[in-house]
Amino acid sequence: MVSENKLDGGALPRPLAVGAITETRQIKLRWLVMLLGALGVAMAINQQFLLNIFGFQPLGNAYLYYLIGIFLAVSFITLPISKSLDGRFLLLNLVLAVAAIVSAGWLSKRADNHPAGMGTRRAVDCRRYGDDPVLSRS
Repeated sequence: MVSENKLDGGALPRPLAVGAITETRQIKLRWLVMLLGALGVAMAINQQFLLNIFGFQPLGNAYLYYLIGIFLAVSFITLPISKSLDGRFLLLNLVLAVAAIVSAGWLSKRADNHPAGMGTRRAVDCRRYGDDPVLSRS
C-alpha cells in the first residue's frame, strides 16, 4: 500500500514560477537574448581584431570564459527545464543565468593570473619580487 501525502493530495510540488509568458514578457526576453548575443559577438570581434574597445582586451582564455557565461545564460533563459513547463518562465531560469554570468566572470578574472593555472603568481610578479619564475633543477 502506497501512502500519499495528505497536504498536497499526492501531486508533485510545482516549481516557483514567475508566471506565464505573456506577450510583453516575451518581447522583453527576446530583447535580453538579442542584447546578450550582440554582446558576445562584439566581444569575439574585439578579441579577434584586437580593437581594444573601451580598453577591454582580455588575455588568452579569459575571453572564452566570458563567452561561455554569456551564451550559457542565454540558454538558461530561452530553454525550459521540461516540456511540461514550456509556456512558463521560472525564477530558477533567471537565477541560473545570473549564476552562469557571475561564475564565468570570476573564472575569467582568475584566468588572467597565469596562463599555466589559476591562482599562481605571474612571471612578472616573480621578477618584481626577485623570485625565479622557472623551477630550479637541482
